[in-house]
Amino acid sequence: MVGGYTIGESDYSNGGAFTAISMERLRIQDAIFTGNSASAMGGAVWLAGENRETVIVNTTFSGNYVKGALFGEGGALSIQMWRTTGQMSYEISSSTFSDNTYIAETAPIGGGYGGGALCIGANVGSGSVDFRISETDFSGNRTENTPSNDSFMGGGAVLCYTNTASTLFSFDHCTFSGNVSLDIGDQLSYTGGGAIYYSGRNEYGVLELNQCSFSGNKALSSQTFSSDGKYAYAAAKGGALLLPAVPAASR
Repeated sequence: MVGGYTIGESDYSNGGAFTAISMERLRIQDAIFTGNSASAMGGAVWLAGENRETVIVNTTFSGNYVKGALFGEGGALSIQMWRTTGQMSYEISSSTFSDNTYIAETAPIGGGYGGGALCIGANVGSGSVDFRISETDFSGNRTENTPSNDSFMGGGAVLCYTNTASTLFSFDHCTFSGNVSLDIGDQLSYTGGGAIYYSGRNEYGVLELNQCSFSGNKALSSQTFSSDGKYAYAAAKGGALLLPAVPAASR
C-alpha cells in the first residue's frame, strides 16, 4: 500500500479503514488516514498476528477515534502481536499522529485499555519483536476512561505492553506535545502517562527513548472518592511517562 492514498470516514469494529493479519511484508507510505472510527481496536488501522516486516513512512493519522468496550485500544493505530515466533519488525518514520482519540467504555469482562493514537501489544509468545519509531510527531491525542472500567491503563499518545520474551520499543527523535490521558473511572486504578504508558513484566522488554521531546502532556483524573470518603479511586500519574512495571533494560 504505497503512494498518495487518503482514507477517511470509514467505520468498522477493528481497523476502521484497514486491517492486516499475519502478513509477510507490509509497507504503508505517503498515506493519510483521517476521520475513521472503530468500536474496538484501531480507529484507522489494525495490524494483528504475526506480521513479519511492517514499515510505515511519511503517513498521517488525524482525527481518528475508537469508542469501545471489550479489549479496546488505539485511537488511530492498534498493533496486536500474539503467539509470536521467530523475528518480527515494525518501523514507523517521518509520520504524524494528531488529534486521535480513544475512549474506553465499560464491558462485562476486559474493558478498554487506552492509547489515544497508538497501542502496541505483544502477547504470549517465544519470538522477538523490534518496534522502532523515529522522527514522528504525536500531538493533541487523547485517551479517556469511563466509570466502572478497571482495565484502563492510559497513554494519551502511546500505550505499550508486553509479556513476550524479547521486545524492543524504541523512540528516536520523536516529539510529544499536548497529549492527554484522562481517567474518570470509579474503580481503584493506576493510570496515566499523558504521552506514553508502558506496562510489561520486568524480565521482558527494552524501552529506549533517544532525543525525544515532551511538552504540555497531561495525566488527569476525576479524584472520585469512595463512599466513606477515605481515598480517591482514580489517581492519574505521569504527565509525560508512566512506567508502573519498569522493564529491566530501560534506558
